[in-house]
Amino acid sequence: MSELEKKVDQVQILESRVAELTLLQTRSNRKHKLLETRINDLERQVMNNERTIETQQAEIERLQNDNTDKFGGKTDDDDVWQDQASEKQSSTRAIKKYSGGRMRRSFPETPFAFSAVLDHNVDHSGIEQTVLFNKVLLNDGNAYNNRTGVFTVPKEGVYMFYLAFGAGYEPHKVWMHIMVDGAGKVAGVADTISPGHDAQGTNFVVLHLRKGDSVWVSTFAVADVKIYGAPGFTTFSGVLLYEY
Repeated sequence: MSELEKKVDQVQILESRVAELTLLQTRSNRKHKLLETRINDLERQVMNNERTIETQQAEIERLQNDNTDKFGGKTDDDDVWQDQASEKQSSTRAIKKYSGGRMRRSFPETPFAFSAVLDHNVDHSGIEQTVLFNKVLLNDGNAYNNRTGVFTVPKEGVYMFYLAFGAGYEPHKVWMHIMVDGAGKVAGVADTISPGHDAQGTNFVVLHLRKGDSVWVSTFAVADVKIYGAPGFTTFSGVLLYEY
């Protein structure tokens, strides 16, 4: 095989790999948008139900007050109104319940969100080595520790995490996964196939976590990898969507 034919083969392989990565990214973005739409629809539905119940409770209270004014004190109907008010409160609790009888709030009482960047290249990273995203862009709630690379869950709830990492230099593979208390949840891969070829692996996940759980990113499967950090190719972010 001539040198020209080899180069043609390399270009064809590269084009095929780029097409595969583009397709994966498109699918990931589509899933992300569908999830966001579903969450927003659920939040609007709960908020609308709560407003309806509050309006009904206000009407019940108004009728109770009118009844008291007319009869000058407690009547037999007061017990009926009180029972109806209790039923409405029970309905409110039923609507707010979500999964396993836990209370679901539309929005977190305290915001927890972080985003951090690996701002330099790492030339030699071993298997199952925690990635330290040292440059903090956002850390609302101070639950992410850039010295350890670990996010400690402050409250039970549903969280979303996003991971992106770059690979460059000479051809090699970089595999990373998002870990929760030592268990891998989702993973990404950046696989370069020729000198000068750059690649980026990404993934995101939505998880129900409990207070005290630890979340971090680590390499796996491939030893002595080179992570392309600068100028911001490798990031780790998370946000509390809603509490239990």
